[in-house]
Amino acid sequence: MAKKKKASSAPIESLKMRINKRFFVEMLTRDIDLEDAILDLLDNCLDGIIRSSKKSTATAKAFRGYRSSITLSGDRFTITDNCGGIPKTLIERAFGIGRNVDPNEHYKTIGIYGIGMKRAIFKMALEASVESHADFGFEVRINERWLRSEDEWRLDYRRKNVDLKDGTRITVTKLRPEISKILATEAFVTRLHSFISQHYAIILNKGFKVDLNGIEIEPAPVSVLSASLDEIETGEPVMAPYMLRFETPDVKAALWVGMYRTPPDSEGDEEGEAEQRQTRDNSGWTIICNDRAIVSNDTTILTGWGEAGVPRFHPQFIGIRGILTLDSDKPLELPLTTTKRGLDASSTLYLNLKQYMREGIKVFTNFTNHWKSDRIEAKKLFDSAELMELSELKAMMGKIRLDPVRKLHGAERFNPYLPVPEPTQMRRVSFLKHQDDITRVAIELLDNPRARAADVGIACFDDVMKRISKK
Repeated sequence: MAKKKKASSAPIESLKMRINKRFFVEMLTRDIDLEDAILDLLDNCLDGIIRSSKKSTATAKAFRGYRSSITLSGDRFTITDNCGGIPKTLIERAFGIGRNVDPNEHYKTIGIYGIGMKRAIFKMALEASVESHADFGFEVRINERWLRSEDEWRLDYRRKNVDLKDGTRITVTKLRPEISKILATEAFVTRLHSFISQHYAIILNKGFKVDLNGIEIEPAPVSVLSASLDEIETGEPVMAPYMLRFETPDVKAALWVGMYRTPPDSEGDEEGEAEQRQTRDNSGWTIICNDRAIVSNDTTILTGWGEAGVPRFHPQFIGIRGILTLDSDKPLELPLTTTKRGLDASSTLYLNLKQYMREGIKVFTNFTNHWKSDRIEAKKLFDSAELMELSELKAMMGKIRLDPVRKLHGAERFNPYLPVPEPTQMRRVSFLKHQDDITRVAIELLDNPRARAADVGIACFDDVMKRISKK
């Protein structure tokens, strides 16, 4: 009979898990851009409003009376707000790393990871202070010694009379050298101004004020062209957006695709505008979670361009805009990344919606294909429509008849009846010639060396037609 093996008598030893603080701080900040870190601080302002205000964020001016002021230079960074302050019950959570999810807490915020303020401070600062007043005034200081200490994780707060009421001020008094160089540049200030204008467009339109180095920021446009509801309901072909509404138990989603501007007068104009698109244009998709744009003006495969039968973005499509809104009082259900300016493209919710984002794009790429040969009539069509802001688009969606979507339970959509041009014998004539030759012909035929290439081409054709007609 085989002998039983004796149970091992070797002692069990515990391994102590240790977090290297310097590694933690550096890795926490490495994958976030400076602009996103500052937007995180603005998100904290908004979260403060949402938690302390009794107003519904759905109202037209839900954020009226609240503001945030940002002052930055190569020597210092300060952001001050009047957005409720940090109450005593939240001080520990505000300065902790990460946060536990309270199943009973339901706010339409996008602050879900509990790292925004700390990460922003670590990104910029060697020395900083946070002053706040809600129940009472207090201050927390972070210095270089604390940041470099491997063993010191504890932060202390002390009560202090601060010149704030229901607000918070974060001051970075000693910037990291690499951050100081960036903040000293005019290019960064301009870029940050643009980011805030785009990503906070909805909130700025709802009354929130943000000024950067003393200049108040205006919201970027979030609108598409449409005929009135009465005109749409006649059943006649008119300019109107593609629309879809979809609800789950936790998230309300809505999307619109349409045109936001008249097309360029000629193909040459398309090419010229494409070169300036980064500064002048607002084409592509804007995706908004709880009023905060997490994606702005995207024309890549991320939002459906160039996949599944949708053409890649081209200057011809420069007037197409898509808007997707996602609202939830359970922010973890939204397709957000930790930077909150990134989209979790693998989210089941987003993938379900993306197929209809593509469908909407195809409606309007086909529309532009139909009209590109008759731009004069197309311009008349565009001029007959009005730009509708997001609030107006939402109101129209609430009144217009939507049809159930068979392949997506809980979804309803409106597919617009768009005008198409009458058959025409008109055809495009285009060709390439050297600029010097174009200038010589422009002087000869138009007496204008700076005439547009398209106008020179038309003049050439007309000149030949005149000579033919005389025969």
